[in-house]
Amino acid sequence: MNSLRKLENGKAPAIIRNVTPAELRTLLLQDIDRKSISGAHWFIDARKWYRMNFAFNNPLNLGSIHSELLLIEKYQQDFLSFLDRRQLVFFGVGTGDTEMIFVNICLSNWDYAEIVAIDVNEQFITDFAHSIRAKMKEDLRDVVLYLGIKTLFEKMALKSLPKTSAQSEARTFICLGNTIGNFASPSELVSIFTRCANKGDSLVLSYQTNHTHNLQSLLAKYKTNRLLHDMIISSVRLCKKQKLQWSLDDQQYYSIVNAYCEEINVFRSLKFWRPGLHSILGEYGWNSIPNVQFTDKHNNMAMDVFLFSRVGND
Repeated sequence: MNSLRKLENGKAPAIIRNVTPAELRTLLLQDIDRKSISGAHWFIDARKWYRMNFAFNNPLNLGSIHSELLLIEKYQQDFLSFLDRRQLVFFGVGTGDTEMIFVNICLSNWDYAEIVAIDVNEQFITDFAHSIRAKMKEDLRDVVLYLGIKTLFEKMALKSLPKTSAQSEARTFICLGNTIGNFASPSELVSIFTRCANKGDSLVLSYQTNHTHNLQSLLAKYKTNRLLHDMIISSVRLCKKQKLQWSLDDQQYYSIVNAYCEEINVFRSLKFWRPGLHSILGEYGWNSIPNVQFTDKHNNMAMDVFLFSRVGND
């Protein structure tokens, strides 16, 4: 049953498992036939992703380490109204460092948080629960309701989410680390948010910009990053002895850093033009909130909040 459970020391977190290794293997074969590997496969080995996340090994860190984390910390007061009495639904957890700041905000202000953690890798979900429990030891008044969902984002719908508790009036979806940039089209992920949302729900979205000055530096970081190369090759299991071919392509609303193995697109990362991304979200009923739009000092990472305005989730 997809219900939240109180997070307690000594007890495993509640986790629903909606994707199997066999399904992921089948999906990989289908992706190879389509000549485009989906991002779900890149995070199968948590150890490689943890290594990738250190300092400037992570290509998202351009100009300063953890600029996304610093953005949340700097503007945390501006996020309060979108976290108060909300069920927080994290699309992607990864190492959980930036995600933990939102949990910290809730516990510091209300001694309560209601968390749904969605990821294809169960270790990320479990480790995120460990981090939250460690934080809770600092204040015995803290209460956290938690549910992990091991699944593909594509499987998510409103019925997949647990009901909000008496202390939560709506949901805030949180998608960090330029996760939206892993999709071949940003509309794919935005449509998933939409079918999970009700009117009045919010979305906190961080993404990497396509600021012209940064793009060539970013491309160089991707091309020369051995840890990233090993992570891609090991997860996709293609062309182990061949070098990846990298390119930078421009679209109407975003630029794409692509990696190919022969003719197969094995990796991509979209970098967005802010008005263009807002336009895409607006088509699905997500309205940007002008006073909650932030960019780091290097004009590399951006973070915006959107409000879902449609009636229902159709």
